[in-house]
Parts: sequence; C-alpha cells; structure tokens
Amino acid sequence: MNRTTANRKHSSRLEWSRHVPALLFAALTLAVGCSEEKYNLDVADYKQFHLEAGRAMCAKMQECYAPFLRTLRPEFQRKVDEDSCMEAMQQDLDKKLAVHTVEIQQLSRVCYSELLQSNCKEFIVGTVFIPACQALMEKTSAEFQKYPALLRELNHNSDEERLHSLNSDPARAEW
Repeated sequence: MNRTTANRKHSSRLEWSRHVPALLFAALTLAVGCSEEKYNLDVADYKQFHLEAGRAMCAKMQECYAPFLRTLRPEFQRKVDEDSCMEAMQQDLDKKLAVHTVEIQQLSRVCYSELLQSNCKEFIVGTVFIPACQALMEKTSAEFQKYPALLRELNHNSDEERLHSLNSDPARAEW
C-alpha cells in the first residue's frame, strides 16, 4: 500500500469517527422518543383524568394484545387501533361519568393506575387481582342499577353504534 492510499484510508476513518458522536446522539434521542409514553393521571378534573387514563389504557391494550392482533386478518387489524378504542371510550362519557360517586372516582383512579403499572400478563388478566378494580366494578354496577333509563340508553347507543359500523364497513360485518 502506498502512502497516498494509506492517507485516504486514515482520512476516511477520521471522517467516520467525527460522525460517531452525532450518530450516538441521534440514536439516543430516538430511543428516548420511542420509550414508553407518559400520561398525566394526576389531573384533578375527573373527565380529564378519564380521557388521559383512557388514552393510556388504549395504548397499553395495543401493546399487550399485539401478539394476538397480529394473528387477525389485515382488514381487522386496521379496525383495532388506539383511535377506535378512544372513540368507544368517549362515547357517552359525560353521561357515564355523571353517575360516578366520589367513591367510584377514587376507586377508578386507583384501579387505572394499578392496571397501567402492571406488566402485560397482569394487564391481560385484568381486574381479577386488583382489589380496587373489583370494588370499582361492584360499585359502578350498583350505581348504574339506580338509573335503569340511562342504562337502557347507553346500551341502545352502543347497539346503534355497532349496527352503524357493521352497515358502513363490510369488513366488520364478517366478525
């Protein structure tokens, strides 16, 4: 190898080594950007809490159910995403929250916080092993029983939404 070729190779290595810090910085920035998104569950406003917790729960469901979702046909995979989860969660949210007592609100905050801190195995099993979630289900069920007209309306709206989505989207009708 002559001196000119050796200088070019050495120069090339030096050129590449100048970019290493920038590449490392970019990789670290991307890694931090792709890390688990943080949600603010400490908001005082209960509706805002539900919107934030709902967003977090939808993201957690996508993460934990990803192995199952990958087994679905592509047209179904496109229908099961965070946006459709949020739409379902927000449907009649004000009416649902109006029934929540202070005790239900406290249990809801504890239940969602514990679910979101759980690993995917625990999350998939769900509320079975979380006492606050068990109590939340019991209290919420009992409270909604006091409002049969509201319960019928919510169920009716849910049924109409399902029917509308089936009529407007043939891929969903195959489910």
